[in-house]
Amino acid sequence: MIAGDGIVQQSEINSGQPIAIAGSVGGDVKDGDSVILFVNQQRYTAAVSNAAFAFSVNVADLSADSDSKLDFSVTTTTGDTRGEATAMASATYTVEPVISAFIMLDANITADDEISHQFRSAMAITGQIPGQMMIACTRFSRTEKALVLLQSMSVLRR
Repeated sequence: MIAGDGIVQQSEINSGQPIAIAGSVGGDVKDGDSVILFVNQQRYTAAVSNAAFAFSVNVADLSADSDSKLDFSVTTTTGDTRGEATAMASATYTVEPVISAFIMLDANITADDEISHQFRSAMAITGQIPGQMMIACTRFSRTEKALVLLQSMSVLRR
């Protein structure tokens, strides 16, 4: 399992801490055999113990890997090259995307860009959301002191 859930979260990337990747082996693979993992052109090695292996992988390698694919291999060690076997497997994972958004107002809201209690009627505030974003569910309410956001803005990818 990769990162416990198959998803490398932005919080995990931002932490910079290694990500745990674990699995199991079977057949003639025995304790001490090496499982090799390639990710982002980097090689990691883990020893088999009780038919299992575990890696601690640099999170930067996982987030930078262009195909989000892990390539594993294990070769049995019998002491005789004629009796050895190699097994290969791969697994994919997802890297949570970075989403950033901002809103550009079309013009000043008021002449001095301040809203005071003097504005008791509806006021149009228009703007643009660049890129592939849209806003869902925005509602404002006027108070005597300020314009208050009643319901949070959700920024969604289109």
